[in-house]
Amino acid sequence: MRNSHCAAVIVLFLVGCANTGTQATSDQRAATPPGGPTASRPTSATELSVANATNRFALSLLRETHSQGSGENVVYSPLGVARLLDLIASGAEGVTKEQIVRALGVEDFSDAQLAAANRNILAVTDGENSLANANAIWIMSKVDIKPSFVRTAERDYHAEINRVDFSNKRDVGRINNWIIGSTYKKISSPVQLTPGTKMLLASASLFIGKWAAPFAPSQTHNAPFRISKGVEEEVRMMREGGQFNYFESTSLEVVELPYSGRRFSMFVFLPMQSTADEFLRRVEYAELNGYLQSLEKRQGRVELPTFEIRYNIDLVPALRALGITRAFSTDADFDEMFVSRSFPIDLIWHSAYIDVNEYGTIASAVTVIGMGLAARATRQRPFVMTIDHPFLFLIIDKVAHTLCLSGSCENRQAKAPSTD
Repeated sequence: MRNSHCAAVIVLFLVGCANTGTQATSDQRAATPPGGPTASRPTSATELSVANATNRFALSLLRETHSQGSGENVVYSPLGVARLLDLIASGAEGVTKEQIVRALGVEDFSDAQLAAANRNILAVTDGENSLANANAIWIMSKVDIKPSFVRTAERDYHAEINRVDFSNKRDVGRINNWIIGSTYKKISSPVQLTPGTKMLLASASLFIGKWAAPFAPSQTHNAPFRISKGVEEEVRMMREGGQFNYFESTSLEVVELPYSGRRFSMFVFLPMQSTADEFLRRVEYAELNGYLQSLEKRQGRVELPTFEIRYNIDLVPALRALGITRAFSTDADFDEMFVSRSFPIDLIWHSAYIDVNEYGTIASAVTVIGMGLAARATRQRPFVMTIDHPFLFLIIDKVAHTLCLSGSCENRQAKAPSTD
């Protein structure tokens, strides 16, 4: 298992690949203008507005989750979290609904508009790359759910609806097997239940991407990675030269690493005068987007460490900090979901995985929501960008304009922590 050793912020969703197919030339990296849509059906004005709102929410949630950690790597799928919260909001009323949609930044959109926007990113195939999403709901046998909510979940979110007994080990095993199968066997942590759990909602995502121009394995070498002042570790550093979409200032370097097909890209942010944590605390969405729009085609060389991250987090504290509080209380109003009694949210658990190597990326994530009674500069000389200290990275669907996965790579452990 490779080192987990960076400080990064991701926005996208990826999956690692084997060394198959023909290697692309370095010129392919910059063949597409930075920041522009790269294919197929035009994105509607509503979809673009929803995507921008989701991206802002993603940055806010990443900032909150990052602040809860202490120098550990962070990776998560904002799309999965936002998608489930959109579905939950469709079954909420009153203050409960207002707080959820306000935190998501989608208070100006109807449930139907949000569902339509989500439908268009449930599954995307772009050449050798794919982004797959799956949703499921498990309901305690004796709990009555309104047919209108079931229709919305099945029609607009393509969710599987299952009746289960959460006290039955076989039924719980089915839930765990769904998570394992939907995440390419990369996430196997057993779902956490309480005696009062009445319903579980889950959204799983899987990205598989191959670099447009893979890094040559023969160029990968041992190199120091500066964790903090005076503290270094040895990592496996990839190296590749060619043309890249690139931006630099006195305080920041940004580079785009596209996947084949041009729809998906990883964007690496390398702060030069501050830590990754400091950069994340101060950067706003408009500023982040401005950096992406400022990328220019440049000749140069990129050195990026291979890395692998596993991450688990209880999202309730972060979502509370973003203003969602009523949904977790006994005053929660989910009367558009339940027939006789409205149950509060008692769990929002997120687990994610990412593996980046010379050939591409593999990433998977799952969000589980439990509801029940008990809580639990200028273009001049060729540049050299050596990513040898904490950095941020984003993975973006440039057609849907969405941040599919985001994270922060800060852990210096020699092995990724087990989730078993």
